[in-house]
Amino acid sequence: MSSKKALRLRFRTHRMSMTPEQVQSRSQLICTSLINRIRKDDYQTIAIFLPIRTFNEPDISPLLKQLQAGNIRMLLPIVDGLSLITVHYEEGMALKKSYGGTWMPETITLIDPCEAELVLVPMLAA
Repeated sequence: MSSKKALRLRFRTHRMSMTPEQVQSRSQLICTSLINRIRKDDYQTIAIFLPIRTFNEPDISPLLKQLQAGNIRMLLPIVDGLSLITVHYEEGMALKKSYGGTWMPETITLIDPCEAELVLVPMLAA
């Protein structure tokens, strides 16, 4: 097994062994760190990937609430068949299940992905 694959497996195994309390605690640390680094003056549009809870990915909802309160527009990349499309997202929107355990808004408004100035991905690197 390559060192990259072994490292990913080690971190995925660790992440999956975390209790809900540990996930929440670490999620809060991640959100606080990002909130302190992302300023409205620097970014007006950010693409975010919603976490897949069954994979114990970080809960970024506190960050999303702060972005929305700061009038930072959020884009959500979603899988549509074999394509990746980008749609408008607001915290609290009605969502439905999508491909691979992900979520997407029930009503979508397509947005050009090139408008994103920053992309936040709460997952292990491929």
